[in-house]
Amino acid sequence: SILASMGAEHVDVFGTYGFTEARMAFAECPTGDPDVYSGYHLYPDLAIFEVVDPKTGEVLPEGSDGELVITPLNGRASTVFRYRTGDLVRGGISNEPCPHCGRTVPRIGSDLSRESSLKDLSTLKVKGTLVNLEDCAQILGDVQEVEEWQIELRKKDNDPLEVDEIVVRIAVREETDRLLLESRIRDEFKSRIEVSPNSVEFLELEVMLERIGMEREMKEKRFVDDRPKL
Repeated sequence: SILASMGAEHVDVFGTYGFTEARMAFAECPTGDPDVYSGYHLYPDLAIFEVVDPKTGEVLPEGSDGELVITPLNGRASTVFRYRTGDLVRGGISNEPCPHCGRTVPRIGSDLSRESSLKDLSTLKVKGTLVNLEDCAQILGDVQEVEEWQIELRKKDNDPLEVDEIVVRIAVREETDRLLLESRIRDEFKSRIEVSPNSVEFLELEVMLERIGMEREMKEKRFVDDRPKL
């Protein structure tokens, strides 16, 4: 929407994935459909990639969900060996040719989440129901009107003995019907994880980018745990 306001037409936006230890970044390719993702194309001549079980470290077969592990082959000075990124890859590694560009290099799925930020938050009992927060992220990621989002976990009345609560904060496109969208989000949460957010808050995009640490933090703060400790 920002590029369109500047006169750009037919804008295609592609994701890239990278981290300091890799000393490189990996990109998606055009698919012709904004709702279809190619996965990130890897460079097998520059690094060895594996997907492992995040709990046991066991190497998993092609196509399995797991944690991405990398061994850079072109490192200088300080380098790493079988570095565990803490990033969970849904769909793992594929060695099939890319159906969009035809390249034969391996690809990892575009659906990534941060294991280190989710390991204490992966499941949460809310109103008697066990909730997988990764499912919450998937719900919000599927809503086209949502530009950025953050989920806060807290206790009712800030009491460590009280029940957990979920607060969903979102930044949306200007033309969005907020009341309708809030109802949709509540319905999706109820349908897919059997609980509704305690509140849905709408923030301006600039405020949301600041909250999640976009371009300031190594990883965006999608989940915030404000539950007081006993």
